[in-house]
Amino acid sequence: MASSRYKDAEVYADSADPDSIERILSDRWNVESSFGCVRLEGFHIHVGKHKGYVRDAEPDDFLRWRTLIDVTAAEEVSDPDMVEFIGDLVGTLHSAGYRGTAVCPFSDEIRPRLPEDRDGR
Repeated sequence: MASSRYKDAEVYADSADPDSIERILSDRWNVESSFGCVRLEGFHIHVGKHKGYVRDAEPDDFLRWRTLIDVTAAEEVSDPDMVEFIGDLVGTLHSAGYRGTAVCPFSDEIRPRLPEDRDGR
């Protein structure tokens, strides 16, 4: 049975347009999306406005970034697979020209994976 410690993560994206981030993510995994939801096997992604947006935060502070991506993994997703998935998601943002950062208990384990780092996934 897969470990169930790493099931949720928040990823902040430096974009004022959550819809464009939703399209980038649905294109990355070649799946349909609607109303801010991207679903693929093992993962549910919700893309929306960062409601905790802090206007007076430093420009490089993710609290100032306007898009929030919530990721939930299914029970069968292992911790290493969740870490890899979030790294892939952050790398996808970076390769599309957006800054992105993950905030979760395992954020120190995440390494953004750019397209050239992926092995066919």
